[in-house]
Amino acid sequence: MGDASLPFQPADITMQVTDGKTYLRFPLEEGEKIFGLGLNFQTVEQRGRILRLHVDHYGGNDNGRTHAPVPFFVSSRGYGAFINSARYLDAWIGTSIRKDSKHPPVVRDRNTDKEWEAQPYSDNLEFLVPAEGVEVVLFAGPTLLDVVRRFNLYNGGGTLPPRWGLGFWHRVPTWFNDQQVNEEVAQFEQRNFPLSVIGLEPGWMSRAYPCTYEWDPTRFPHPAEFVRQMDQQHIKTNLWINPYVSPDGELYNKVEPYTGSHTVWCGIVPDYSMPEVHLFPVR
Repeated sequence: MGDASLPFQPADITMQVTDGKTYLRFPLEEGEKIFGLGLNFQTVEQRGRILRLHVDHYGGNDNGRTHAPVPFFVSSRGYGAFINSARYLDAWIGTSIRKDSKHPPVVRDRNTDKEWEAQPYSDNLEFLVPAEGVEVVLFAGPTLLDVVRRFNLYNGGGTLPPRWGLGFWHRVPTWFNDQQVNEEVAQFEQRNFPLSVIGLEPGWMSRAYPCTYEWDPTRFPHPAEFVRQMDQQHIKTNLWINPYVSPDGELYNKVEPYTGSHTVWCGIVPDYSMPEVHLFPVR
């Protein structure tokens, strides 16, 4: 992609190790916008937020606890940074104010000044990594798209997904049966609206959370025929699952010897890296 330069000097990024933790500080200009840091459902720009990047079930708030937190951010100034750590990271994105700030906020009196703010202006972006050191990789632009391209190439470049994977995906309500799914698919056809993938919520299974991985015979009495009919319409079928196995399913006793010590939602947790776990078919 050619050479590119950062909009600041690398020395402007400060690092400090204290009590076994690494503190990172990036400069932040007035009006600068910060994007990224993984999957978020309600926000795009992250400036003004405090996050803890933590792989977890999404709880309804964009606070860093999500399915796919990624310690990579992109700045509107035309650069990005990847903090190469699998630890839980704390991030203060334009919310913390240092005593040695180059551009401190104006001190105001809450009693008399209507311009007083509970969150004054901050000129830095800070991360805390609970480890004695961390690798930081910087990506220049000059554009935001260039930054993302360089980050993608750094991770191997990726592969082009099938065309249907780039199409329109639609999920139906949890308790829909095969007839209701077909009726909804027909609505897309009648309105000339594209549809590449139909997604079924966990109601397609006989029991869910934990999962049996078995089709519910009352809602989908002929699952193979259902999937075949979707495929004939050039629509792929996507099934929602999670990795925890229900005691009500036929897989439970077979896979139990290859599971961990704890349960999730009362389901056992197989070690899917073990080849023995791969041998059990589901229906």
